[in-house]
Amino acid sequence: DYTFADAGNLEHCAKYLNQTLVTFGFPASLDLFANDPVSIARTCNCIYSLLQQRQRDIEFRESSNEQRQIVCASVKNEMKKKEKEYIKLL
Repeated sequence: DYTFADAGNLEHCAKYLNQTLVTFGFPASLDLFANDPVSIARTCNCIYSLLQQRQRDIEFRESSNEQRQIVCASVKNEMKKKEKEYIKLL
């Protein structure tokens, strides 16, 4: 099993996470070593944003899958119709 963070690399991991969050449009507010409620609230809000994005991603994937199945079924039906028309022409 791969472990991203351990006791020896926490600062490096926190910096990497903050940089990556900014890259993906999330607030860079993970202060994993904070004791003050404001910093802890910012960290919670960031994690909450990530969870919301994950939920939207899941919903989008499910919707895309349903649409793909509808399109595939439609194409299959259309191909069957065309095949029958072709056979009639023979």
